[in-house]
Amino acid sequence: MKLIIDYKKKEHNQILTVSIYLFRYMKIFRINPREQLLYYLKRYFEGDNNNTFSINSYINYKCLAKIIWYRLKKIKKHMAIDYFDLRTIIGTTNPLATTFAYGILNRVLPNSIYFLNETIPIKDYYIKIIPTFSSQKTLISFTGVVNISTFYMLYQYISIKRRLKKYDKCKSASDRILNENGNGKYQGNG
Repeated sequence: MKLIIDYKKKEHNQILTVSIYLFRYMKIFRINPREQLLYYLKRYFEGDNNNTFSINSYINYKCLAKIIWYRLKKIKKHMAIDYFDLRTIIGTTNPLATTFAYGILNRVLPNSIYFLNETIPIKDYYIKIIPTFSSQKTLISFTGVVNISTFYMLYQYISIKRRLKKYDKCKSASDRILNENGNGKYQGNG
């Protein structure tokens, strides 16, 4: 499974694209997370303001975030970064600020790649940082190709679904035990 993350920023335009390829060549999913998030937020705020929906969604997302965080710790050994490309043009109207930004990026990026390489192997990377002192021009282009074992991802997907299903069963059982007053006594229909 191949994951490609592509980010480009030119002036005020930002484009972030995430593509997933099955067996490295068949594209099965492509999304622009920024547009998707804005769409869902707009849809949520235009809909009815039912607080129970947002609370239940928060609880489900909180549980899902815990499960995914636990799984991400284990996925590192099944993952490799094939290619990492970062091209940056930094420019401000103040040459001193451009120099400081260039110096900081020139020192921080290689060190962060070195520390990332200790946890996830990076096969090839390319970094290019260009300062422009004359104009206020900023361009950022980032492309990363991450390979993950397909069978391991399938196993993780099934196990996450099973844990969420188990969580829903436990939650519905606990809801039946408590009645409207919250005293813990089950009140049947009879």
